Amino acid sequence: MADTTTFDFLHDPSGATFRVQQRAAGAIGAKLYPGALLLCAHLRARPLPTGCTSVELGAGVCGLPSLWLSRSGVRAVATDAPAMLPLLAANVAGAGGGALVVAPGAAASGGALFFAPFEWGVDDAAAVASLRAGLGGRLDYVVAADVVYHDPLIAPLLGALLALTDAPRGAGAEWMPPVILLAYVQRFKRARRFFKLAAANFDLTQVSGTGRGGVSTVDAGAPPARVVDYDALTWALPKALTVAQAAAAAGGAAAPPQLRRFARPGGEHGVPLVRCDDVGYDAHCALLEAAGGFCAGEGAGTEDGGGAGGCHGAHRVGDSDSGDEWEDPRGAAEAFSASVGAGLEAPASHPGRAAAQRAAARLSVPFAEPCEGSVWELRRRRR
Repeated sequence: MADTTTFDFLHDPSGATFRVQQRAAGAIGAKLYPGALLLCAHLRARPLPTGCTSVELGAGVCGLPSLWLSRSGVRAVATDAPAMLPLLAANVAGAGGGALVVAPGAAASGGALFFAPFEWGVDDAAAVASLRAGLGGRLDYVVAADVVYHDPLIAPLLGALLALTDAPRGAGAEWMPPVILLAYVQRFKRARRFFKLAAANFDLTQVSGTGRGGVSTVDAGAPPARVVDYDALTWALPKALTVAQAAAAAGGAAAPPQLRRFARPGGEHGVPLVRCDDVGYDAHCALLEAAGGFCAGEGAGTEDGGGAGGCHGAHRVGDSDSGDEWEDPRGAAEAFSASVGAGLEAPASHPGRAAAQRAAARLSVPFAEPCEGSVWELRRRRR
């Protein structure tokens, strides 16, 4: 597709690399979100049991948590609404997976990675029955990343979670509902009501917060992680890593460590290598500063990262939590992309703020403030 961009995603434990496509200026769900990387960082620190099964909700077109799990001994199904499936299917196929087949014996046919449609609020019970059948009647975990952000989607999401954790017909007393792992990135304050509503049926525990470099730990109740906003991932990371590839081609030995680790021998120019640790805001600022040093004087920009080129030039008109609007005068990203913080400045107390902000201006990409991210475990209460 002409409007897609490509990145490689590294599965740290196995060393496998997945080629993933996204649509950086496409619809919501068509691009890389920080919650997916945050969840992968949690799964690296606390792997799921080998041989278990999982269903991912709202996988978008990338489905990174499912790709991660499939290489960790888990039978993983990435799901989303039908509109997301063409590119999701391509990414799953590129990682050696395929469509989930609902047929007798299908679960024993081999394979560890699948995709399937699941549109919340549209016959959830039938969708869950199909998923269970495709997995041989077994469902151990439900995973989701960056799905709690838009108030009208909270009720459909809760309905889907309830359907997935309802006991199937004929289940015995020994049946246990699947455990839910949810990576949450705070953008709109009103989205927090998800947790209040979920508490009516689930026990909620924060299981990951922040660690060294702003990446997740497994200390229950740890403070939220400082993670990069998704517009920074969509715009700044690919641009910075393209610079890294160019630096390698010009003699990568002289490149700083922040760029050298992306400059793979024989790697394709302009195809960034993404790790789950790239969600950390401090690491992101260091990468921007390193990349900006290689393109000093190239392109025009302003101190707030609103220069020409890759930046979509979004700026704030009002407070998104009060219902005011944003403007996106360049029209390079949809209005919602602009509404969650692109182009905002990080707090002045951030130690790398000034250098990273100048580098973002040189790269002509947005410089966003950090978001708070955490991973939560939800367990359905038995009636």
